[in-house]
Amino acid sequence: MAKLNECIPFGLILAVPLIAYVTAENISVPVYGALGDSVYLHFNTTLNSSVEVQWKQGDKPIGMFKNNRMAFNNPYINRTEIFANGTLRLDRTQKNDSGDYSVDVFNTNGTSIFKGSMQVYIQGELPLLKLNMS
Repeated sequence: MAKLNECIPFGLILAVPLIAYVTAENISVPVYGALGDSVYLHFNTTLNSSVEVQWKQGDKPIGMFKNNRMAFNNPYINRTEIFANGTLRLDRTQKNDSGDYSVDVFNTNGTSIFKGSMQVYIQGELPLLKLNMS
Protein backbone atom coordinates (compact mmCIF):
# COMPACT_ATOMS: atom_id res chain seq x y z
CA MET A 1 0.00 0.00 0.00
CA ALA A 2 1.26 3.51 -0.74
CA LYS A 3 2.45 5.67 2.12
CA LEU A 4 2.85 9.42 2.26
CA ASN A 5 6.13 9.93 4.06
CA GLU A 6 6.42 12.91 6.31
CA CYS A 7 10.19 12.89 6.01
CA ILE A 8 11.47 15.81 3.95
CA PRO A 9 15.09 15.63 2.78
CA PHE A 10 17.26 18.06 4.77
CA GLY A 11 17.99 21.29 2.95
CA LEU A 12 15.07 21.09 0.54
CA ILE A 13 12.53 22.49 2.95
CA LEU A 14 14.06 25.97 2.68
CA ALA A 15 13.97 25.99 -1.11
CA VAL A 16 10.63 24.27 -1.68
CA PRO A 17 7.55 25.03 0.41
CA LEU A 18 5.74 21.75 -0.34
CA ILE A 19 7.16 18.38 -1.32
CA ALA A 20 5.05 15.33 -2.12
CA TYR A 21 7.04 12.14 -1.57
CA VAL A 22 5.26 8.89 -2.33
CA THR A 23 6.36 5.30 -2.25
CA ALA A 24 4.64 2.40 -3.94
CA GLU A 25 5.25 -1.24 -4.78
CA ASN A 26 4.01 -2.32 -8.23
CA ILE A 27 0.67 -0.60 -7.72
CA SER A 28 -1.05 2.45 -9.07
CA VAL A 29 -1.30 5.23 -6.49
CA PRO A 30 -2.58 8.81 -6.60
CA VAL A 31 -0.04 11.56 -5.97
CA TYR A 32 -1.03 15.16 -5.24
CA GLY A 33 1.25 18.14 -5.70
CA ALA A 34 0.86 21.90 -5.62
CA LEU A 35 1.24 23.95 -8.77
CA GLY A 36 4.76 25.40 -8.99
CA ASP A 37 6.27 23.17 -6.30
CA SER A 38 8.36 20.00 -6.51
CA VAL A 39 7.01 16.46 -6.53
CA TYR A 40 9.12 13.39 -5.76
CA LEU A 41 7.98 10.07 -7.27
CA HIS A 42 9.61 7.04 -5.70
CA PHE A 43 8.91 3.33 -5.82
CA ASN A 44 9.83 1.26 -2.81
CA THR A 45 12.36 -1.06 -4.39
CA THR A 46 16.09 -1.64 -3.97
CA LEU A 47 18.25 -0.79 -6.98
CA ASN A 48 21.94 -1.20 -7.65
CA SER A 49 24.06 1.19 -9.66
CA SER A 50 24.08 -0.94 -12.81
CA VAL A 51 20.37 -0.71 -13.59
CA GLU A 52 18.61 1.48 -16.13
CA VAL A 53 15.61 3.51 -14.94
CA GLN A 54 13.15 4.98 -17.46
CA TRP A 55 10.31 7.35 -16.50
CA LYS A 56 7.34 8.25 -18.71
CA GLN A 57 4.29 10.46 -18.49
CA GLY A 58 1.64 8.55 -20.40
CA ASP A 59 3.47 7.40 -23.54
CA LYS A 60 5.90 10.38 -23.52
CA PRO A 61 9.41 9.58 -22.25
CA ILE A 62 10.54 11.92 -19.48
CA GLY A 63 14.07 10.68 -19.04
CA MET A 64 16.35 7.88 -17.97
CA PHE A 65 19.12 7.14 -15.50
CA LYS A 66 21.86 4.76 -16.61
CA ASN A 67 25.56 4.39 -15.71
CA ASN A 68 25.24 7.24 -13.18
CA ARG A 69 24.06 9.61 -15.94
CA MET A 70 20.73 11.23 -16.61
CA ALA A 71 19.18 12.14 -19.95
CA PHE A 72 15.89 14.02 -20.35
CA ASN A 73 13.44 14.85 -23.11
CA ASN A 74 11.66 18.16 -23.68
CA PRO A 75 9.81 19.69 -21.86
CA TYR A 76 11.44 18.09 -18.81
CA ILE A 77 14.99 19.34 -19.42
CA ASN A 78 16.20 21.66 -16.60
CA ARG A 79 13.29 20.86 -14.28
CA THR A 80 13.65 17.17 -13.52
CA GLU A 81 16.18 14.85 -11.92
CA ILE A 82 16.38 11.09 -11.58
CA PHE A 83 18.38 9.86 -8.61
CA ALA A 84 20.43 6.65 -8.37
CA ASN A 85 17.65 5.02 -6.33
CA GLY A 86 15.19 5.63 -9.21
CA THR A 87 13.35 8.57 -7.63
CA LEU A 88 12.05 11.17 -10.06
CA ARG A 89 11.95 14.81 -8.91
CA LEU A 90 9.74 17.07 -10.96
CA ASP A 91 10.35 20.77 -10.23
CA ARG A 92 8.22 23.83 -10.95
CA THR A 93 5.16 21.69 -11.60
CA GLN A 94 2.63 22.79 -14.18
CA LYS A 95 -1.00 21.81 -14.73
CA ASN A 96 0.00 19.63 -17.70
CA ASP A 97 2.24 17.61 -15.37
CA SER A 98 -0.95 15.93 -14.13
CA GLY A 99 -1.38 12.45 -15.59
CA ASP A 100 -0.22 8.85 -15.54
CA TYR A 101 3.45 8.27 -14.70
CA SER A 102 5.28 5.00 -15.07
CA VAL A 103 8.74 3.71 -14.32
CA ASP A 104 10.54 0.75 -15.86
CA VAL A 105 13.75 -0.65 -14.41
CA PHE A 106 16.03 -2.94 -16.42
CA ASN A 107 19.10 -4.92 -15.41
CA THR A 108 22.37 -4.87 -17.37
CA ASN A 109 21.02 -7.53 -19.75
CA GLY A 110 18.04 -5.34 -20.64
CA THR A 111 15.59 -7.56 -18.77
CA SER A 112 12.75 -5.78 -17.00
CA ILE A 113 13.08 -6.20 -13.24
CA PHE A 114 10.50 -3.68 -11.99
CA LYS A 115 7.48 -1.76 -13.29
CA GLY A 116 5.29 0.71 -11.47
CA SER A 117 2.76 3.43 -12.17
CA MET A 118 1.00 6.27 -10.41
CA GLN A 119 -1.49 8.99 -11.21
CA VAL A 120 -0.22 12.53 -10.50
CA TYR A 121 -2.57 15.44 -9.80
CA ILE A 122 -1.15 18.96 -9.78
CA GLN A 123 -3.58 21.24 -8.00
CA GLY A 124 -4.01 24.86 -7.05
CA GLU A 125 -2.80 28.15 -8.34
CA LEU A 126 0.42 30.00 -7.79
CA PRO A 127 -0.14 32.72 -5.17
CA LEU A 128 -0.09 36.31 -6.40
CA LEU A 129 2.55 38.50 -4.84
CA LYS A 130 1.34 41.87 -3.65
CA LEU A 131 3.87 44.64 -3.57
CA ASN A 132 3.52 47.47 -1.12
CA MET A 133 4.61 50.55 -3.07
CA SER A 134 4.05 53.09 -0.28
